[in-house]
Amino acid sequence: MDLHFGQYRLKLAERQLTGPEGPVELSARGFDILALLLRRPDDVIRKAEILEAVWPGIVVEDNTLQVHMSALRKALGAGMIMTVHGHGYKFTGPRPVAIPPEQDALEPADHEKPHPMFNFAGRTKPPVTGGCFCGEIRCRITAPALDTVICHCRMCQRFSGSAFSIGSVYPSASVTFTKGQPKYFKSSPFAERGFCATCGSSLAFRPSFPPVTPEWDGWILIDTGSLDNPFSIVPLWQLGIESQMPWLDLQVGSKRVRCQDSPDVVEAWAAFGLPVP
Repeated sequence: MDLHFGQYRLKLAERQLTGPEGPVELSARGFDILALLLRRPDDVIRKAEILEAVWPGIVVEDNTLQVHMSALRKALGAGMIMTVHGHGYKFTGPRPVAIPPEQDALEPADHEKPHPMFNFAGRTKPPVTGGCFCGEIRCRITAPALDTVICHCRMCQRFSGSAFSIGSVYPSASVTFTKGQPKYFKSSPFAERGFCATCGSSLAFRPSFPPVTPEWDGWILIDTGSLDNPFSIVPLWQLGIESQMPWLDLQVGSKRVRCQDSPDVVEAWAAFGLPVP
């Protein structure tokens, strides 16, 4: 069986990796490491286990595995292989699918297809109220949510101080801060994040002005945890799965999307001549 993941196909019988531009050059050891990771996409594979599988009965230098991992990451691109410090390595790219060698590449699964930053499909009933932990900031929302998303990206992890963030997108005009105002931090060239300057609560995410593209205009994301009654709000999909914690398995939402597979995100970073981080 071959292993198909995203735009790549690992041909096990032929010991060849093909990508969107044709064959991808891999060393024999690199091929074996990749095959091992793809066969166990849910596992963090220990360094000792990889060494035993790829170099059985051979003593190798400490940096040998690092050299081959570096070559694999260069061949596949960012976000495919995660180093879990103190534990080992985990494959974090599109989920591998086993297919017969004679079958053409499969139609991408839902989680591998391009997905807009927000799909504006969700609905929650207004009005909605919320605020920060200390009470210095309060808000009122008078329109249904357009979308609700879990984000695993490193920016959201660092801003929230958690493994992921959850927020609902609303039309900008429907959100009114009835007491106080968030302080905003420009976290990227095209967006900013709002928080309470008194207690530090994470509250909002919105496009900067002027908007970088039409898709980055007219909306604001409100952090679900800041709402007075967040229990009825269910995430519709997950973004930033290339940075998802390896021990985390959230069975919610119909799609799981990498940031580099979201056209709105890619286009926004490209407008500043930058790749998706």
